[in-house]
Amino acid sequence: MNLEKYDEHVRELIHTIETKGAERESAVSECEELFEIAQQLKDDALAGYACFCHGDIYTNYQTDGETINYLTRAIQYLKKTEEWEILIKCYSYLGLAFQGAGDVTNAIDSFLAGMDIAEEHPVPETGGIIMNFSALCESSGDYERALFYRVRSFGMFEEMPASEKRDDYITAISAMLLRLYMKMDDEVHAKAEAEHLEELLKKYEKTTNGFGVYVNQLLFARKYGEGQGEQELKKKTLDAFLQCENLIEYFDECAGFMRYLKLAEDYELLEKVLVHMTDTLEREYKDTETTREFSLKVLAEKISLYQRIGDDKKQYQELQKYFVLQEKRMKSQQESTRSLIQLRSTLRQAEIEKMFLMQQADMDALTGIPNRRRMNEQADQIMAKAEREQTSFGMAMLDMDHFKQWNDTYGHHTGDQCLVVLAEILKEYMDGKQFVFRYGGDEFMLLFDDMTDHEIMQRCRKIQEAVKAAGNKLGLDTLTVSIGIANWIPRKGNKVWDYASAADQTLYWVKRKGRDDVRLIHQMKELDEENGEVAC
Repeated sequence: MNLEKYDEHVRELIHTIETKGAERESAVSECEELFEIAQQLKDDALAGYACFCHGDIYTNYQTDGETINYLTRAIQYLKKTEEWEILIKCYSYLGLAFQGAGDVTNAIDSFLAGMDIAEEHPVPETGGIIMNFSALCESSGDYERALFYRVRSFGMFEEMPASEKRDDYITAISAMLLRLYMKMDDEVHAKAEAEHLEELLKKYEKTTNGFGVYVNQLLFARKYGEGQGEQELKKKTLDAFLQCENLIEYFDECAGFMRYLKLAEDYELLEKVLVHMTDTLEREYKDTETTREFSLKVLAEKISLYQRIGDDKKQYQELQKYFVLQEKRMKSQQESTRSLIQLRSTLRQAEIEKMFLMQQADMDALTGIPNRRRMNEQADQIMAKAEREQTSFGMAMLDMDHFKQWNDTYGHHTGDQCLVVLAEILKEYMDGKQFVFRYGGDEFMLLFDDMTDHEIMQRCRKIQEAVKAAGNKLGLDTLTVSIGIANWIPRKGNKVWDYASAADQTLYWVKRKGRDDVRLIHQMKELDEENGEVAC
């Protein structure tokens, strides 16, 4: 995001938000102030960034309802800008929030939406969202798809400029690939990836992903009896687990460690691991949807362990905790769903109102057909298509004969009635080939897309007949219209104005010749000057 265009106060706010680190919850007030400034400036990029940062704060504290709320708002603003990296991050974090809240459908939609944008606008964050989607695929058991996206994300991070963050991602993905190959029972690729991971660890000595690396190496040693000594890896994994600062972020690795301990039948250590996880979740994390989700998983492991070792008393205690937490989680999910429905409904209503206002701007209030502004846009599109495909483009100017006289004699109400009746007749001919617009006053414009002279003339004659019949019903015996038409394949240098001018001149010719008629021309010189007609 380009900060140069903002004043010093805005830049200072952004700097404060980005550098508060572990105390980011205290940055909420800065986010709110930044959003207010963005609203005053009518700056969608800044508003989206403020909402993104607000949502990111709640992401760190596993408050999924608030995270979803702010990230959804951020996306609405950022979609109007070209801040692709922040927009992709929004979709990535939104997918994680939905996943944490147990809403897999919206999680998938969020990841795929962000990945679609990343396809068109590749940025460094692309690898991150693909890695997160791969993790979702793995958790659902779709290992083949998870493998495809994980390999893809690895390649993207490899192309990034060298940095400790990039090196961490590369070693983490290699460890995840090792885990996937083991789940797929692909011994050949698992052994190859284990060797690759060892090479990466030697190359990137400062990696911070010790827990993720050790647990997958430990599972590999257990499964295939190769690699480093199993006991040495077990000690490294346990040390890394106890030092892990974010058990929720590394829950897949925690699950892998628990799986190993069950395979090794080390139930004493497994119980210690589960108790440590329970204590950490209660001590370090707020009571949120995500925390409850992971706490339930830990409780389920405890229940399974105590059943396995025959400790009925502890099993019963954990079952009670499980059902209480499950009920609390269900209520929380209902509240999150209501909040999301309300937010989506508000955004949808805003979209509908915007569409309605745009439609009003394009429609004539009296007749209910498109107006001149819409005609200009449509004419450009149809003519461009005709020029590209070398097909006919036609334009007709139509007005009511003696309209001023009708107004003066019968009043403006009757005049308006005549215009509404004419518009209703013209609407019957609105299809994929003919388009109708009110040009102004009693003038209407018709556009024809790839229609022959005969087809156009036939329609215009029917319009004349329908107008006369409608006039009789209104008690106006001589209600008629005159129509001037220009129809040809666009020639080099032609503009919409050339057709409009030709149609207008032809209408004027019809008026001078007695009205209540139709004339079609292919070029201006057809209006013969020698016979007292309009010159070219």
